[in-house]
Amino acid sequence: MRRLEKKGQLKISFGVIVSIILIVIFIMFSFFVIQKFLGVKNSIQLGQIKDDLQKDVDRVWKSSQGSEKKSYFVPNQIRLICFADFLSGERGEYLEIYDDLKFNFFNKENLFFYPSESAEGFGGVAIENLNIEKITEEKNPSCLKNNNGIVEMTIKKDFNENLVTVTE
Repeated sequence: MRRLEKKGQLKISFGVIVSIILIVIFIMFSFFVIQKFLGVKNSIQLGQIKDDLQKDVDRVWKSSQGSEKKSYFVPNQIRLICFADFLSGERGEYLEIYDDLKFNFFNKENLFFYPSESAEGFGGVAIENLNIEKITEEKNPSCLKNNNGIVEMTIKKDFNENLVTVTE
């Protein structure tokens, strides 16, 4: 006698199963590569901010006096750009992030991106020719907020000052 075949039984060949698995692996790999490219884009953008800010600070520092209002494009994951002096105490409105920023301080860093996990290796950087003591006189850390991908600051140096200050 012949066996009765059950209705609803699905026969999938080995080749189809392997193809489905390969498609899933390819899609997962594609998402991984796209995510890495976005991370590289953020790293490049943060490196550009550091370089542009250093150039702007140097330009004002070389003059006898000056003031420039500048805007920098920042990745949306970065909520704050902070100037901090870890050789003096914490004070002001951003006390809760002081220890997080200090984690990225090794010796000369004075500019920090918060949250540092989103900074793609740029948790803290050193900007030369800044009067960090004056910048952090009232608030340490002194932070600037990211408003829709833009951080604005005023870079200034008064007559007879040796270093540059940064304010909102």
